[in-house]
Amino acid sequence: SAKYEGNITPLLAALDDYYYKKMQHMAKQFPGEERVMLKMLKSVIDAKNISVILRSKKENLGNANILRFITAEGNINKDKMRIAVRAKNIDEVLKLFEKHFGLSEAIQTYQKTGSLIPIEVEIEKSIAKRGLHVLRRNVLSISAIVGFLLLKEEEVNNIRKIIRAKEFNLPADKLREMLVIV
Repeated sequence: SAKYEGNITPLLAALDDYYYKKMQHMAKQFPGEERVMLKMLKSVIDAKNISVILRSKKENLGNANILRFITAEGNINKDKMRIAVRAKNIDEVLKLFEKHFGLSEAIQTYQKTGSLIPIEVEIEKSIAKRGLHVLRRNVLSISAIVGFLLLKEEEVNNIRKIIRAKEFNLPADKLREMLVIV
């Protein structure tokens, strides 16, 4: 619709939702490793959801629209996410997650620059640290870890290629040649 023209949030939210639901289904194929893999995956979902909330608040999207862009459920409970969606502004959202992700310095940078990038990077770092902690404490098969990382990397690369192809108006047949289908 005209309201979302030039706004890629709906597209990215739909892609993330599909991807993370698919990954949760795949994790179930690894009995014994499923719980740890899902916990890590849900941490990534949390980061995506918080990013969507922050960016949507910055773009002044209504709460109903923000809820439409929230990806599959993560580790953070639904009530806290609903509170974040209903927050009056970005500062209120950041207060909700400041301690959980250690955002104090990133919030100061945001307040000076107005850029959400330091916040998103800090959340991603926090999740990466938690993921490493989980991996150190749990014995996962290397094939599961490598498989997960490779699939994610290929998917991200394909999406980048599609976006660039659209940007440069490449024909669909040229784009198909560039994609890695797993």
